Amino acid sequence: MNHWGKIIGGFGGYLVGGPIGILIGLMLGILVDKYVKTTKPPSFTQVSPQALVRIRKEFFAASFSTLGHLYRSSGKSEDNRNGYAGHVLNRMKLPEEKWREALLLYDEGKKQEFALHEMVGKFYVACRDKPALMEMFVEILLYAALADGTISMAERNIILNICYQLDFSNSDYERLVHVIKTEYHHAKLQGSRTYTKKAKKAMLFDAYAVLDTTPEASDEEVKRAYRRLTSKHHPDKLVSKGLPEEMLKLAEVKTREIRAAYEQIRQTRGT
Repeated sequence: MNHWGKIIGGFGGYLVGGPIGILIGLMLGILVDKYVKTTKPPSFTQVSPQALVRIRKEFFAASFSTLGHLYRSSGKSEDNRNGYAGHVLNRMKLPEEKWREALLLYDEGKKQEFALHEMVGKFYVACRDKPALMEMFVEILLYAALADGTISMAERNIILNICYQLDFSNSDYERLVHVIKTEYHHAKLQGSRTYTKKAKKAMLFDAYAVLDTTPEASDEEVKRAYRRLTSKHHPDKLVSKGLPEEMLKLAEVKTREIRAAYEQIRQTRGT
């Protein structure tokens, strides 16, 4: 919320009329803030077709070139040039021409002279009022880094510095790491088909974590968490904000995982 009217009004009032001036300035500032709020157009009306093209271009370029840089600095090995990014590419189901474009960007990011800070800066300028897109960008990096179950210190430092550049906090980073680890673990348990009592308990625990809630939450709280995450990661909504349509599958996979976790909890609770 914008408070600059009150701040400037109060300060200006103090300079002119002392304590009484502060009160008058604050009252005028409140009126100014309300006017700005009511006359400011909704954010979705501010995204022009040209801006959407730019956002999609910057998102695609930043994602794959940064993945290349992350691999080069990770200290991890790969069997082929796209092995490190393979988990992300497979989740996206990119068409062949976009797959080739992604790998070219990936190779650019692996070069010694790649300017990571500049690339992330361009992405931030394009998407700074689209927190859901910035969060998905970080998730893409974590999907690759955690594909083998571990994140190296070099990977952690790079992704954490990117988070700082995107105005994400340490707690934001830790939350996203936890989410991606949980998704991988949940998928592994589902794929194993070993429905022992212990495995079912672990899967249920993961399901709550995917929804960012706990077993102690009420049915209504679980439902609200599900609706919030579904709305946040809805593919159509993300595409309207600038997610490249070629990366739509990534959002679809995410919403399927959220829905599966919710259905598992519902079945367990009998709701």
